[in-house]
Amino acid sequence: MSGSVIFSVEIELGWGYHDLQRPNRYAALSENRGVETEALKRLLALCDRFDIPITFDVVGHLFLSNCSGAHETQYPTGWFDADPGTDVESNPLFYAPDLIEMIEAAEVDHEICTHTFSHALGEKFSPGQLDTDIKQAQRLHRDKFGKSAESIVPPRHQRMDHEVLKQNGIRVIRQTTGEMPESKSALLWWYFSRNHPVLEPVTSGEIVTTYTSVAQSLTAPYVAQGQRPVHQVLRSIPLRVRKYIHQLYIENALARAATESKQAHFWTHLHDMANEAQLDIVEQAIEMASDWRDNKKLDIIRMCDLRTHT
Repeated sequence: MSGSVIFSVEIELGWGYHDLQRPNRYAALSENRGVETEALKRLLALCDRFDIPITFDVVGHLFLSNCSGAHETQYPTGWFDADPGTDVESNPLFYAPDLIEMIEAAEVDHEICTHTFSHALGEKFSPGQLDTDIKQAQRLHRDKFGKSAESIVPPRHQRMDHEVLKQNGIRVIRQTTGEMPESKSALLWWYFSRNHPVLEPVTSGEIVTTYTSVAQSLTAPYVAQGQRPVHQVLRSIPLRVRKYIHQLYIENALARAATESKQAHFWTHLHDMANEAQLDIVEQAIEMASDWRDNKKLDIIRMCDLRTHT
């Protein structure tokens, strides 16, 4: 039995930050979504070049080209306050049907799974609220693709009620394993000494769980994430050194997945990779994974493939 690799990329844009009460909450994003759109173009071209499938985890509201901003009342109070209630031309961080079209037009058969309709938080929403949100996301999937999404990536890695997921046709979920240190000094050491989790997926009650790292792993957390610079302490370490450390981190996980016949699941956000340094890291990761696959040591699959992959 071969080991396997999954690459999953979250496309959430403004919805990933809409509920946060802090200044400059959208600082990682470009104002007009231009660099994120270009990053997706480059990623899709790279995947076509190496024949690599990606699971794209998309917030359902981004399927819309426009909306009024009015939504069902069965949500936490103020949940949609940041929804501009306009259209893709006016607010491309909250509407992105063109990105869905780009993924669908690619040569490679990528997966578009759900990231809920509104970046719903599984541990803060009631089962009824979560059900309302996922039902709306699934309606959009069926309208667009003729079928519901089979997989889900929970926003902010929060746990979700599996009964709600099953009722809505979800059969595969991505969860994290491990914890990030709380102190900044410990976090710095952890970034440069951690190993990526390499684990077998687990099936329980019709739901398959695939495990990944608690911090983004397809891109490097110690390199600028999108438009937000890294902490000045990290900037004191040469960029080439930080990129090389992350290359070794990915290489190590690929080798362990192959030799142990287990799975390495790498993830990031689209906006995280939207700069030259991170795109270079992603290209190296995909090229390395394709080499392992071509040498028949690893399978590169999507989350939805886990229901049948052996």
